[in-house]
This record gives sequence, C-alpha cells and structure tokens, in this order.
Amino acid sequence: MNVKDYLIGVFRKVKQWLQSLSFRTGVIVLLCCIPFYILSFAQMLLPISVTAKGVLWTVLFGLAKTCQYGGLTILGVEGYKRLKNKFRKKVEPNETKMIEKQIKATDSNNEELKALYEATFPPEEQIPWDDLMVLVERIPLDFTAYYEGETLMGLFIVYPRKSFNWFWYFAVPEELRGKGVGQQILSRVIEKYKDCTNILDIESPEQVCDNQDVRRRRHAFYLRNGFRDTGVGRSFNGIDYTIIKMGDSPFTMQDYDQIIAELRFHWDNMPKHKVE
Repeated sequence: MNVKDYLIGVFRKVKQWLQSLSFRTGVIVLLCCIPFYILSFAQMLLPISVTAKGVLWTVLFGLAKTCQYGGLTILGVEGYKRLKNKFRKKVEPNETKMIEKQIKATDSNNEELKALYEATFPPEEQIPWDDLMVLVERIPLDFTAYYEGETLMGLFIVYPRKSFNWFWYFAVPEELRGKGVGQQILSRVIEKYKDCTNILDIESPEQVCDNQDVRRRRHAFYLRNGFRDTGVGRSFNGIDYTIIKMGDSPFTMQDYDQIIAELRFHWDNMPKHKVE
C-alpha cells in the first residue's frame, strides 16, 4: 500500500468515526468555531509583536475551521437539515405540523397505509397486513400514522415492553425521503420514549453488498440521533442485521431471543388469515 492509499484510508476512517457521533455532539463542535473565530481577530488588539499575532491568528483560525468542518461532518446532510429545520420553526411559527393518528385493528381497510407498509419492507420482513392488524390490539402495538393535512407522511410501529421498547417498523413514502420527514417522525418517537431503553435492528453496514453505502448512511443517521451499537447481531436469509439501542440498559443475545419468543407466542396463538 502506498502513502496515498494509506492516507485515503485514514481519512475515510476518521470521517466514518465523526459521522457516528451524535447530533448533539455535532452541534456542540460546530458552535465551538464561533469563539475561535472571534478570538482569532480579537487577539489583534493585544500589545504583542506582529509575529506573535500572526502565529495566534493561524492557530485560532485553524481551530475555528477545524470545529466548523468537523461539526458539519458529524451532523451530515440529515443532521444539517434537522438543525436547519429547528431554526426554520422559530421563524415560521405557522408552518403545517404533522398530525398523529393512532392505528387500531379497525383501520385494517386503510389501503394507503397498507400500500406504504408493503412497498417499504421486503416480503420476508413483513407480517401479513391482516395478521399485523390483529397483533396491533392483541399485544398491543403502538402503531402511529403521521399526516400533514390529508397526506400520509409515514408510519412507525413500536412494541412496548417493560425492559425495553422494540422500534419495529418505520416507513416514509419514497417521494418524501431525504426531505427531513423521517427525521421529524423519529424525533417525535424518541421524545415519546425518551425515558426508556429503545432497541431496533438495521441491515449491517459492515456486510459487503450492493447497497452498503445506503446501509452506512442509515446506520450513521441513527447514531446521530443517539443510538449506539450493542454488539449483538443476527443473520436472516443471507442478510446480516445489527442491533442498536438508545438508553443505558445493556442488551444481549439472550434479550433478543426473549423478544423473538414473545412475538412467536403471540403469532402462534392468534387466528390466521387465509392467503387467497
């Protein structure tokens, strides 16, 4: 390996590490550039030599730039949009807000919601819609749909438990992705369950595959929102999944086996709908 390839590899590792840091850390690092910018120019008023001023300016201005670009790297595109939306809310108090609707078994005929669910997740990851709607009340599940006016913005399904909550299904219409809608929904769910330990599984960002870049961006997105790797993973139909969590409680493979056993119990003891 030559020096150029080595440096490129180091740069990528540093960038990946920065992107794994939380949204809050990104904001703090970004804000640190402000006092350094101020000090880099304010020191010009000190009664010291021109040479000393030049050295101080180089150091302080360099630190300011480091904090600025470091903070932006940590935040990433999604984090930047989230930060931008926070300021936008302050200057646009009359903006349309998403409305939350709690989904019950009686909503099983909601074709728009069903279509979003079935279009987002591959068949092997889906519970048949009619069976899912039975589980909504049998377990029960926290199934929330998000609307802006009459427009469906997304859905989120949580399996609430005493020891931790399982963030199960999360979907946003394809045409709304990359516009901050998913960030808004996730922020609401995190706020709702902020006093709990929350778990979710995602496709492993380390598995070599065609969509590895997408997986890495998704992984970084959750890490910026406060989730952390548990070190627990699983494989299903040739796909590796990694389990991440938010909260202080530890999570082990035994915990994962327990939740699967609970879901299997509910599944085995519910009336099945025949597939026509």
